[in-house]
Amino acid sequence: MKKKVFLLGSSQFLQPIKLEETSNFYAIVATKLDMSLVSFMSSPINYDRQKFLLGKDKKLNSQLISEYEKDGLNDLIASNPDVLILDFFSDVKYGVVENIIGNFITNNNKKYVINPSFQGLKMSRAFHPLYEYDTYVKLWTGALAELMVFLKTYLPETKVVLNGGQEALKLSIIEGDLNNADFLMMVLNELNQFASETYSLPIISGEMNQIDFATQLTQLIYPDYENNHVNELAVLPTVSNESSSNKVYHWNLIRNPKFEREAEFWTNVGDISFDDDYIKLVDGELILHGERDKNALFSLLSAPINIGASPENPVELELSYDVFADDVFAIEIYRDYIFIGRRFEDNLSVSNNDAVQKIYEHQAKLLNLTSGKWKKINKIITVTAPFLRVGPFVMGNTTLKWRNLSLKHHREDSE
Repeated sequence: MKKKVFLLGSSQFLQPIKLEETSNFYAIVATKLDMSLVSFMSSPINYDRQKFLLGKDKKLNSQLISEYEKDGLNDLIASNPDVLILDFFSDVKYGVVENIIGNFITNNNKKYVINPSFQGLKMSRAFHPLYEYDTYVKLWTGALAELMVFLKTYLPETKVVLNGGQEALKLSIIEGDLNNADFLMMVLNELNQFASETYSLPIISGEMNQIDFATQLTQLIYPDYENNHVNELAVLPTVSNESSSNKVYHWNLIRNPKFEREAEFWTNVGDISFDDDYIKLVDGELILHGERDKNALFSLLSAPINIGASPENPVELELSYDVFADDVFAIEIYRDYIFIGRRFEDNLSVSNNDAVQKIYEHQAKLLNLTSGKWKKINKIITVTAPFLRVGPFVMGNTTLKWRNLSLKHHREDSE
């Protein structure tokens, strides 16, 4: 099985692990490109979703929504990587900008301003190692410490490697979009040295071609492996974070499962909006009241979950929730689903037409729901696409309730 790689860092660093020579044994399952570590570990940024959707650049939107919603830690758990490669170039090149409540976003404003939502952000001040060295390093070391604690708690078997190469920095110098390059190169080296010495993290360094990268990475992760021929590296065992000592299986991949803060991280894809009079939230229960148009569709989808799965490398997850139907027979008979899932190739799509896979098997009658009674549903779902969204769904005019939504990695020995 391929070794799963999660990359946080420069987009220029992608090329060495995309070529055919390495794709046989390394697969990139998730990336946070051109995102600073400080932003990665920050809390979410409030933004205008309607303005965000007006953006025409899908690649930019895909990157920007991660900056806004801070899905990095959730995606780390979801993708459960064998290897995490940290590249601090984005911290050195861009720095961060802070909003009025103290949350950070990578200060790539020349690029982000293209999206209409970015212009409406309420930002306070910017921090960059070139101008506020001590302050920025303090922010950065704090973010790194938080990340390392997180990894130790949830992904203790994931190997963390630093990208010490300076190809991205040198490319920016050639392109003329970097000031005081010598100083910033020194800062990048200092960040790598601090991270390496403080947390005993190996560094990939030097001028690498694609083969050098694969060999160095493998030697660092598996130091006891003596064969340097990259074509034979695929025989190395895959680390899957299946140790009972970690907490990866305790993490709920559904962000905001109680629909708080006006259903933050949820997307309405039906006819009934979340702020409609039919919708109520009571003690963590989502209540959809009856006496509405029986043909009106209610459907919410969660934030995208970057599982990093594929048909060749499927991932099993445990989906569970409690559901209550006042009158099971008032649910639309030919579309009596009460919970659905959709799998996508990207983190922006939500429509049924864009889904590469669909989960339409949670039907009220097949689940043996009884009118007027709660029922707990537990299902194992197999994901074969990079991104997954799940959520409540119903068509009909009876009262429905959902609570205790959960999506977690499936552990076979838990059955």
